[in-house]
Amino acid sequence: MGAEQRRQATLQDIADIVGMSRMSVSRILNGKQKPPADVAERIQAAVVETGYRMNRAASALRQGTVLPTIGMVVDHLADPLFATVAEAAQEVATERGAVLVITSGDSGPGSESDLVEALLARNVDGLLLYPSAEGSGPDPRGPAVDRPMVLLGRSSGRDDVDVVLADNVAGGKMATEHLLAHGHRRIGVIAYGGSATVDDARAASDTLSGRLAGHRSALAAARVELDPTLIVAGGSSATSAAEAMARLLTLPDPPTAVFATNNRMTVGAIRALGSRLRGLALVGIDDFELAEVFDPAITVVTQDPAEMGRRAAEMLFERLDGLSAAPRRVVNPMTLVARGSGEVLAR
Repeated sequence: MGAEQRRQATLQDIADIVGMSRMSVSRILNGKQKPPADVAERIQAAVVETGYRMNRAASALRQGTVLPTIGMVVDHLADPLFATVAEAAQEVATERGAVLVITSGDSGPGSESDLVEALLARNVDGLLLYPSAEGSGPDPRGPAVDRPMVLLGRSSGRDDVDVVLADNVAGGKMATEHLLAHGHRRIGVIAYGGSATVDDARAASDTLSGRLAGHRSALAAARVELDPTLIVAGGSSATSAAEAMARLLTLPDPPTAVFATNNRMTVGAIRALGSRLRGLALVGIDDFELAEVFDPAITVVTQDPAEMGRRAAEMLFERLDGLSAAPRRVVNPMTLVARGSGEVLAR
């Protein structure tokens, strides 16, 4: 590729193509002048042809305006799920000429609350918050959050803000139904966080409680009794999940299949199983980059994190634009991706 092909298109390039002055093209693209339809079409065609992108930051500086700033807190930025959510939100912010400040609450819910307070102290215009699995972030009803906010992934018990979620009940049900369909009746569950029982999970995270509710529903429909000893707490890391998987394997009557409630739990289960992965069925929730390299490849129930990030950011900008409708709750579907590990038959 030559230097000319690599060069970023400029406003002057557009002006040269359409045969107009740079100033006239600038006024049209910035919405300050309405051109005839044929002129608008020519400019649009030139923009597409050159790949020209407006530098909204530079434009704002020239006009003496201030770009809106959005604060975003996610649970574990190193996790591909959260990274994809954040990247999609960043794309929307860029399109809207806003600055997105992304922080990670990896140290737990206390750290998350501190990050939210720090962003508010810096006078961000709005917040995107993906609460941690083991906490709700800032006080759910606290007066400190006095500007538009959208929650992602978990509602944290709030009904007064916009929320974008995955259909966790359907996801848990889908995973368990898949294992039941392959003859499994003793299905272990690695529950992320410190929730070793269904009741604990209800209190800890609406995401996890939804996934376990789906699990229970699938068992009940198949007339399989829920065995509480098959639900173990997997902590928040792959290492703690591997320890949980090891506990399941040492039960007097171990499971023939395992449902891992997020991708870190799935990775931990794989570590503990080693070569035994071929003899025990495994379905995890949320995809991960290396899922297809294992033998067998890992069956997952996945959501669309990019869509979650985009939709949440769009909803926040709608609030910043003045939307005063009642709080909205968007539930995105989940999909089963069968690759092999979930199709191991019960023996």
